[in-house]
Amino acid sequence: MDDARGLLLRGRFPAAITVLQDVVHRDTGSAEAWRTLAVAYEAMGHAPEAVRAYRRYLTLSPGADDVELVMLRVARLVRGLGWDPGEVRTAFELRT
Repeated sequence: MDDARGLLLRGRFPAAITVLQDVVHRDTGSAEAWRTLAVAYEAMGHAPEAVRAYRRYLTLSPGADDVELVMLRVARLVRGLGWDPGEVRTAFELRT
């Protein structure tokens, strides 16, 4: 994870995504890795992938301190994609 964060900080988003995909493949329950992967996807403009990764993060960490911030990011991404508003509702329902 530290390697991926370092890559993100240096703006090496494709490399960070590669590392993080490997991490979540090996440990599908790593909420931190899913959130970091979502940030990397978002930075690359890969909104659908970012939404999926954020949703996985919300599923794994429904009580995290940043849930409201993440849900706002998901809502913004979903609206930007022109997806049905129900997609936003689905992301919010993960919290309960």
